[in-house]
Amino acid sequence: MILKNLFVKKQETAKQERPFHTRATRVPLSQLHRISFRQTDPPLEPFALSNISASGVGFLRGSVQWPEVGSIIQGEFTISEQKFPIELKLVYVTQQAAGCQFQPPFVELAKAIANYLQVEIAALEMTCVPSHTLQEEPDGTPCWFYGENNSELYYVLNGETILRFHAVFFANYIEGGKGVPLKFGVVVNDHPEDKPAHKGASLIHWESHWNEERMDSAKRFLCHIQKLKKEHLDALLGLLGPHGRNPG
Repeated sequence: MILKNLFVKKQETAKQERPFHTRATRVPLSQLHRISFRQTDPPLEPFALSNISASGVGFLRGSVQWPEVGSIIQGEFTISEQKFPIELKLVYVTQQAAGCQFQPPFVELAKAIANYLQVEIAALEMTCVPSHTLQEEPDGTPCWFYGENNSELYYVLNGETILRFHAVFFANYIEGGKGVPLKFGVVVNDHPEDKPAHKGASLIHWESHWNEERMDSAKRFLCHIQKLKKEHLDALLGLLGPHGRNPG
């Protein structure tokens, strides 16, 4: 981890706080996601997606004339440029939403969803570490979220101002702050087996910029961290400059 030394209490304590997931992680979808679904029999315009997991999907009800609960819907998902024919079983319809389960076989679709949404899934499963367990910062309150694969978000808060931050997801590294230019990089070396050490234990290969796809991934990562306050999310997105408009 980049910031192991900031943890004052044993990591096992925080790990015990991580919730146990009894079903596939459900990911809320936004305009950043290149996922769509259309009914093919009869052919209809794409349905408005609300959320998705490796086993089912939620739709905004909209103006669609939904059949009876238990009905099978023939359709096709598009994930980026890939298309996946699928049958959906309608399991509920409310005034605002409808939910469906994927019908077998859906292994390839589930793999594609998990691969495409790995950033969001990693963010949703992160743990929020209580600030009082972290090493104090001289100019503000530290906030830390961490997860599997060395993913993390760390920032220092003074009032409602984020003085500085850094985020790591799948070896991608970005940092910045108030009046501080963004820096981009890739974590190329980490030593999880070592004793707690400062982030100097990790080597970062600095890059001059990130393309739009990687910036979108950074936004998707931040937007899906649970327990991250909306005002803090908005402030972090603001620090991304013109890249950071909230996609929600």
